[in-house]
Amino acid sequence: MPSLGHVKDNPQNGEKESDKTMNKKILASVMIIAFAVGLLGAGTMAYFNHVLQVGTVTFTAGTVEIALRDGESTQFPVTFLDMKPCYTRTLTFEIENVGDNPVDVYKHLYNFTFDENTVTAAEQIWYTAHNIGAEGKNDIDTVILYDLWVEVYVPDGAGGHKKLWNQGIYDETVTIHDIESQWIYLGMLPVGAYMKVIQSYHMWEWTENWAQSDTMTFNIEVKGEQLKGQLTLENKDTTGDKYLILHDLYSGTLTYNVVGPTFKYSFTGKAPKANTPYFLIYYADPWAGDHPGAYLGKNTTDGSGNIAISGSVDTGSLPNVADGNYNYGAKIWLVTGSDYNSGSPTTGPMTLWNPANYLFETGLITYTKG
Repeated sequence: MPSLGHVKDNPQNGEKESDKTMNKKILASVMIIAFAVGLLGAGTMAYFNHVLQVGTVTFTAGTVEIALRDGESTQFPVTFLDMKPCYTRTLTFEIENVGDNPVDVYKHLYNFTFDENTVTAAEQIWYTAHNIGAEGKNDIDTVILYDLWVEVYVPDGAGGHKKLWNQGIYDETVTIHDIESQWIYLGMLPVGAYMKVIQSYHMWEWTENWAQSDTMTFNIEVKGEQLKGQLTLENKDTTGDKYLILHDLYSGTLTYNVVGPTFKYSFTGKAPKANTPYFLIYYADPWAGDHPGAYLGKNTTDGSGNIAISGSVDTGSLPNVADGNYNYGAKIWLVTGSDYNSGSPTTGPMTLWNPANYLFETGLITYTKG
């Protein structure tokens, strides 16, 4: 059942440097709209009239802004020296939400450059044996396995912070080359919270002498965006509550209104179990997620596990005051109907825990009823 560092630089082979820039703002214009109604004269006729001033409506745009935590500058160099096969180097940094709206956080690695640096004797022997000419070989991004984990911390009410949410995105299942210049979704960062981003770089143990002395440099960039009403649900390995995305065939996309009179949503995806009833739910911590309005909708997967659910539900604002994550974010899950209280689906709670059959949120959401 579910429960709920900051390293600036480490050594790596050749001078590997990563610069991260952030602090992105989204600001919109302030709009003031005045409404008036009344009866007006026309032609040569005279009419009694009364103009009524209904009022003034003001829309003020919020801010979306993230920053490096603990006074770190907006850019800092990181160099990994003396990288060898089987070696792992770790880089951890923290960003905080200093705006007044929750943000979805993304990260990418870009601006890659490669340098042969020098050709060692062992490297030249390898080149000769493999008919590599003067152009050499220095694509070491293809042999650096990548690890990415995130943790979100919120104020604990006593001057410190507590962990709200965590997720594993990659666990040495991709190389740097595989994700180059791709924006990777890290999760949602609530107002006043900070996110710890933990990355590791592992040189593949079968890397041969062609890589000796080569260098690679790239930049890291993080951006925060306003919530746009879209969320991916993924199948995860929950062993030890690590919630590692499996990147398998099973996932789905939820679209929803961030603000509205009811929670209006549409979900399409592929679930792990075919020909099985599934419920889309708002899971309120702690276990077993018992909360009125938590049931969003249901459907049965087809023979391939495909499923679609949509509706408009009066959930109240999410997260609810009874949720352990209140004020910060709500979790949306797709669970098998047999593991939910199908006798009273409007409240739940979860009655069994078979997470291999579920799809979990890749970030928290907020919804405001209004």
